[in-house]
Amino acid sequence: GGGTNIITTNITLVEFTNTWWYNASNIDLGTGWSAASYDDAAWPSGPALLGKSFTTAYAVPTGTTLTELAQPTVYFRTRFVYTGPTNGFNFLLSYYIDDGAVIYLNGVELTRYNIAAGTVSFSSGCTNNSGNSPLVGPVSLPLTGLVSGTNVLAVEVHQSSSSSTDMAFALNLIMTKSVTNIVGGTVVINEVLANGENYTNVTGSASDWVELYNPGDVAVDLAGMSLTDNSMDPMRWVFPAGAQLAGRSYLVV
Repeated sequence: GGGTNIITTNITLVEFTNTWWYNASNIDLGTGWSAASYDDAAWPSGPALLGKSFTTAYAVPTGTTLTELAQPTVYFRTRFVYTGPTNGFNFLLSYYIDDGAVIYLNGVELTRYNIAAGTVSFSSGCTNNSGNSPLVGPVSLPLTGLVSGTNVLAVEVHQSSSSSTDMAFALNLIMTKSVTNIVGGTVVINEVLANGENYTNVTGSASDWVELYNPGDVAVDLAGMSLTDNSMDPMRWVFPAGAQLAGRSYLVV
């Protein structure tokens, strides 16, 4: 018999308590502010959760209190370095956001929350008042926009109205990959060639053959297993003692 197991690899890129550079100056920064090359050196910075005047007791404690709100949008930027493999990975994104946000990776929109589709401006409101929203996610997203080296994650958090004075923001970004491994002693028939007069084997003679495959990761003992072309004689040919088929391997009989 055999079975399967699932091996999941998670790589945290941005923690909920990450340090973010922020701009709460009530100035429209246009569109270039989310680019990786944008200069945010003059912005103040602090650890998440960032916000002010919210009433929800979030699982992530307040790391930075913003002193100037009552504005439609606040901008945030952070960086992370990744140089590892990407094949087969997805993003898992989780966040606390009051009221809405658009999230960019290296200047390209990754996703949005509580913001209507279409072009977003500094004065854009939210589709509804999220009112100290609970944790959203984890949301699975394609691994889009990631580069080898330094990456910039940028978030514009929008208020439901420009007079709103409560806001909250924290974000967690993970890369995840799950691989299903076949384990145990399963052997399958992969191919069968019958009546193969037009095909010869290494000795130059024509013969029927059966190809076996072991999809597991460990060798399978074939001793005692059998092949037959006659249902009345199920053990017409029996594998001898010591016969094995290695993991992820083929055997032609």
